[in-house]
Amino acid sequence: MATVLSYDLQKIIRGIPGYDPFAQAGDCWFDEETAAFAIDFIQTQCSFTKGTRDGEPLAGQPFLLELWQKAIIANLFGWKRPDGLRRYRECLLFVARKNGKALALDTPIATPGGWTTMGKLSVGDELFDESGCVCRVVGATDVMTGHDCYRVRFSDGSTIVADADHLWKTKARQNGKSRWPSKWTEREHANLRTTREIKETLYVMYPSHELSGKTEHNHAIPVGGAIELPKADLPIPPYVLGAWLGDGTNANAGLTCSYSDQEIIKEIVACGVTVKEWKSSNKNSGLFLLGSGGRTQVARNNCLQASLRSLNLLRNKHIPLIYLRASREQRHALLQGLIDTDGSVSRAGQVEFCNVNERLYLDTLALLRTLGYKPTFIIDRARLNGKDCGPRYRIQFWAYNDRPCCRLTRKANRLKPPPASLTRSSTRKITAVDPVESVPVRCIQVDSPFGMFLAGEAMIPTHNSELAAAIIVLMMYSAAGLLECLPAESGAEIYGAAGKRDQTRFIFDPVKKMILQNPNLKALAEIFAHSIVVGDASYKKISSEATTEHGGSTFLGVIDELHAQPNPELVDVISTSMASREQPLLLHVTTSDYERDGSVCNTKHDYAVSVRDGLVEDPAFLPIIYEASKEDDWTNEEVWKRANPNWGVSVRPDHIARECKRAQQEPTYENEFKRLHLNIRTEQAVRWMPMDKWDACNAPLDMELLKGRACWAGLDLASIDDMASLVLAFEVESEYWLLPFYWCPEDTVAKRGNMRTTYQAWANQGSLNLTPEARINYDWIRQQINELAKEYRIEGIGYDPYNAEQLRVQLQDEDGITMIELRQGFKSMNEPMKAFMRLVLGGQLRHGGHKVLRWNASNIVVMPDASDNHRPLKNKSTGKIDGIVAAIMAIGLSLLQPIVPPSIYETRGVRVLG
Repeated sequence: MATVLSYDLQKIIRGIPGYDPFAQAGDCWFDEETAAFAIDFIQTQCSFTKGTRDGEPLAGQPFLLELWQKAIIANLFGWKRPDGLRRYRECLLFVARKNGKALALDTPIATPGGWTTMGKLSVGDELFDESGCVCRVVGATDVMTGHDCYRVRFSDGSTIVADADHLWKTKARQNGKSRWPSKWTEREHANLRTTREIKETLYVMYPSHELSGKTEHNHAIPVGGAIELPKADLPIPPYVLGAWLGDGTNANAGLTCSYSDQEIIKEIVACGVTVKEWKSSNKNSGLFLLGSGGRTQVARNNCLQASLRSLNLLRNKHIPLIYLRASREQRHALLQGLIDTDGSVSRAGQVEFCNVNERLYLDTLALLRTLGYKPTFIIDRARLNGKDCGPRYRIQFWAYNDRPCCRLTRKANRLKPPPASLTRSSTRKITAVDPVESVPVRCIQVDSPFGMFLAGEAMIPTHNSELAAAIIVLMMYSAAGLLECLPAESGAEIYGAAGKRDQTRFIFDPVKKMILQNPNLKALAEIFAHSIVVGDASYKKISSEATTEHGGSTFLGVIDELHAQPNPELVDVISTSMASREQPLLLHVTTSDYERDGSVCNTKHDYAVSVRDGLVEDPAFLPIIYEASKEDDWTNEEVWKRANPNWGVSVRPDHIARECKRAQQEPTYENEFKRLHLNIRTEQAVRWMPMDKWDACNAPLDMELLKGRACWAGLDLASIDDMASLVLAFEVESEYWLLPFYWCPEDTVAKRGNMRTTYQAWANQGSLNLTPEARINYDWIRQQINELAKEYRIEGIGYDPYNAEQLRVQLQDEDGITMIELRQGFKSMNEPMKAFMRLVLGGQLRHGGHKVLRWNASNIVVMPDASDNHRPLKNKSTGKIDGIVAAIMAIGLSLLQPIVPPSIYETRGVRVLG
């Protein structure tokens, strides 16, 4: 190792932002030889495990440190106390990360609202992680060109185009030594591999095939988990819809059912749907009418056939998107209806769904994938009495009796118990990795626990701390007494910790790869599934989910993503376990957290800032903080540089500039930009509406055009002495027009203080209707709504049940107006709010410049829940949001339940059979 300095270490170690290591040094001294040794070890013995630089792959290349990284290593290992032991015992590395994975721009990506493509994703969009849970895009690169690209083909026939460095979590046989899949466990064989690495190890030979030379496919990817979504308000019970799609009459609400399978009819009745036998189809089956068959207009409007019509299903069988994005239980019930009517189960337990409707076949494939099944398909010809009747679509998959895909007893009895070990149906084998002409690609980063998301129509899981890994390698080999300039530590225990168990591999895997890539290091190490041993030093994983498993004597603890720690228990356990060590080190690696109570990250950051600024004297704590301050101009490039030490290396200036521009245009993204790219701790509640975009939608409304036109409405009653509002939403060509109505008691206006004059001005302009009573008169509002229903065709009114139950009963049961419950909670308001914002940003909303509605829009803030769903909140007690909430509900209903013109049967009053 080199000991002669070729650079000024004295200058380098002062490169920690805002911190002078000499200020609190006391009797401590700086050992240049040890500092240089540590830097040289990392740069000559460690190598990158992933990533690219200037278009060239970094994996396997020497880990050449940037100046800011050299400052960290030199300070950590060069400073010593008078007794010769290492000075620093704890370090906070507070710096933004930028990781990604590149897929072709046209790669389909599943979202809670349907489908999009890789090229259309932007920060803040929601998709699904590998377990099926909703996650969010927190980073996205610009489009990249010139990368080596490959088409990855899977055993179910699906393909994805990715660049050479795209990361996949695959399960691979270990040189063919383990049989697949009985001894193939995630614990032993799941790893992150690039597309290039998979291509190079695509095949493996079993020992038993050595003579024949036969090889098998080496890599497979676990089938994505069932996507998890909230329960949806569905117009038709999902089992009933599935049964109708399978054996229903194409043109009406009829269903053909064998008399021997009347369990299906009983299941439909159990779902709350009336069933009547219309006529016998033959001696073995009957034609049944689903629904009451009532002749009144109200009964017709609410019958099952009307629901089929509103979903555009009559003569157009398919699975509506709202069902494909319903809850797991609802989608499972839909599948059961399909399989009970149009499916079969073999004696071996394999399930087949057969149909001649191509769209229904494609939708069923999508449904199965959202439930975590691995469907395969065959397209052949349908024949009847020897006549070719066109293509036939057969879908096959394996299901088990712990999660029956059917309710019909004769079919369910054929399902087998789930296997004890992994089967081929739980994975997709990678069958080919073929070079293709380079195509534009881009990377995204998601906030899922493991950085993975589902990609492609088959919803295949794909994946996203190298410096921390290099420090672990350095300290493990020094503790084992193998490095001349660093002291040994008998029985050293090193722990890589994270908030969740599987997240611990994000440091463990790079450590393992660094060792395996260096023959000298590899020869001295024993590598196991969850640990690495070098001499008597060991490195293990630990998570906050299993803190009780840790009872050791820690030499080095690395806490990855401190902001994700749910509580301080894990940090406390590791910290207290260091008491018996002479020179332990606790390293925290993290980005900024939100401003929230109980944040372990925020507490540690505040302490580090106090040490950095000299407010707390702790010479053993090294604060490495790269951040902008809340007072900085966050749109200034110099501020960006201060928060990103790898500026121009792994952090691209053009990308940050584009993200900043978006944050300026979208207030809801401003806090995310500050936190993710500038490491500024932000509030979770942020202003929602960009008022310049709102004001751009103020074109006047043509009131004559709206008369008699169909619309949806949102009703917000608030409290009885406050403002109430109703907003109508009309779809006019490619736009949505909002027509708001407000009511407020005169006494309330008199009590409004500074707002009194404004309220009165709105009333004088006709924007606010004042009621003479001291409180809102709901009977008067009911009368107003009925008058509006005569002028406009109100398809339905969304309402929150709070304070609204009596009025709902009157409007629906007595006046015949459809009322749809839409609570103002996170899950029910999240999608309508996103849809509303898309219309505003796209200039597809028109509100006529209504003054009260504008005031409401300016008062909204949003705060995410644990799943990053949003709901509207007001920014202060005097700020009202009633009208904008009603508008969001109206838009949500109009997009969820498209308006269908009255059918000829309803307008003529013709009796419908079936």
